[in-house]
Amino acid sequence: MVENQKRKRGVISTIGAKTAIALIAISFLSASIYIYAAYRTGYKLIQTEYRSKARMVAMFGKNLLEHLMLEGRKDKLANVMNAMLENTQIREILILKPDGSIFIGAGVHPQKQRFDMNQFSGKEDARGNRFLSVVMDNHSYEYILSPIFAKAECRSCHEDSGNRLGYFVAKVHSDQLRTISKEHGKTNVLLIVVAFGGLTIVAFIALVLLVVRPITRLHSHIEHVKYQLKPIEEGRNVELPLIPEPGAEDEIADLTRAVNDLISQLNKTNSKLINLTQQQLEKADRIATVGEMAASLAHEIKNPIAGVLGALQVFDAEAEENDPQKEIISEMMRQMERVNTTVNDLLSYARPSSPSFEEIDLREIIERTLFLLSKQDIGKNVNAELRCADEAITITADKKQMQQLLWNIMLNAVQAMKGEGSLRVTVGRDQDNVSIEIEDSGGGIPPDALEKLFEPFFTTKHKGTGLGLAISKRIVEQHHGSITYESEMDKGTKVRIILPLEQNVGEQ
Repeated sequence: MVENQKRKRGVISTIGAKTAIALIAISFLSASIYIYAAYRTGYKLIQTEYRSKARMVAMFGKNLLEHLMLEGRKDKLANVMNAMLENTQIREILILKPDGSIFIGAGVHPQKQRFDMNQFSGKEDARGNRFLSVVMDNHSYEYILSPIFAKAECRSCHEDSGNRLGYFVAKVHSDQLRTISKEHGKTNVLLIVVAFGGLTIVAFIALVLLVVRPITRLHSHIEHVKYQLKPIEEGRNVELPLIPEPGAEDEIADLTRAVNDLISQLNKTNSKLINLTQQQLEKADRIATVGEMAASLAHEIKNPIAGVLGALQVFDAEAEENDPQKEIISEMMRQMERVNTTVNDLLSYARPSSPSFEEIDLREIIERTLFLLSKQDIGKNVNAELRCADEAITITADKKQMQQLLWNIMLNAVQAMKGEGSLRVTVGRDQDNVSIEIEDSGGGIPPDALEKLFEPFFTTKHKGTGLGLAISKRIVEQHHGSITYESEMDKGTKVRIILPLEQNVGEQ
């Protein structure tokens, strides 16, 4: 019975939801990286611009210093520096000696004696300048520490000085740098959110149209096909519909074609099964009809056979030992016994009886069967061997049916050896089952005959009904066991029977 049961899905169990979450996560990560990179790049560009201004201030200040010093107008230096402070972006100007002590300054530091040059930990640029970004009183500033190199004109006053006469320090107001950076960041965030959001929406729509919708359509068709399985289960020959194949050449199209191939195979298989089932039903009906006829005929024949056999036994008892007719009577009795056996087989197969379970000793039944075989003319030259580790093996089974099962298998083995050879019976058991292996040294069974051994009326012997193994298989199945054959030509045959140690008495 086919049931269309919808599984309970979580919030993110659908492909569309998973795709949306994945795209959002990727977009968020990409946007964050891009915003950070854009912010850093923009900040660096603006910072570079401010440092260029600081270089220009330092260069201008150093040129004024050099010009005033060479013209002997040192007293004008303070006035020039204070005039430079009138530029709203410059907050402090210092001229340092080589050791960092303040030579002259304008702004905040004039009252200090030394300027800490160790603050400038960054690398020098090509002209020896170093920079420092600081925040003071909630304001941003950019410091430049620019070296003052000695020229030939300066040696007249600075004979003992080295290559550097001192340093020029300028403190430039950079609040605008932070403001511009924040505005740049906000703009970047807005643009990136709009851009990545739009890309995410476009990508999601594309995935829904190109992937999710075809898969959903494919799933719906498969669900529709599942509804068509119910008539098939009822034995009707129903043609399952195929999915319209897309014109694209992608994975979804390949999946659709694969599903269509599977549906086509199901249609072919179902058609073959319908035909085979019909043939099997017709064959079973014929066998049932023949079985009923055979059972009726066997029942009608059985009583006359018993009467004829009884009369022959009387004639045999009354005949003299040297009477030449006694041999004829004995042969007639053997043939009547053969007919009686055939009739009994027909009755047993056509009207099988349910097993009557009881506890039996399996070893005892095997030993009795081997003993009866040894008394048969055909079994007198057969070396029979029983291998069983246990003194007694108790199982739940039908005693008569077990006797019939073992007799049929062992008699076939002896007949296959034509009365000479070895017959080995090996019995073992585990916690739940008992195994019986019956192995002979006969000529073996042809491979094409192995598949038909258990078919009714199939036999490789000139004599016999071909019902012995069919009845044996039925007995094993009624005991919920299994029986298998292994055979090699000119080497022999092995029959393996597995039976449960205990049976459920209520099972038939």
